[in-house]
Amino acid sequence: MVTTNVCLSQPLLQKGSTGTEVKRLQEQLNVYFGARQQLGVDGVFGARTEQAAKIIQYRYFLVQDGAVGVNT
Repeated sequence: MVTTNVCLSQPLLQKGSTGTEVKRLQEQLNVYFGARQQLGVDGVFGARTEQAAKIIQYRYFLVQDGAVGVNT
């Protein structure tokens, strides 16, 4: 099980977002998915990062919008 500390002031990350927060998200998604699905850690929230976010949202019964905020 992967445990992550979440800061409630985190920005909403969504398709088109860029920067270090997106890189951190991509690294966390790679840890969660393991060898099954590796994302490029490039700091660009693209289609593959959005799809991975939707999978997480689906697994935890969240709205599957692909945006990563406090709940996701």
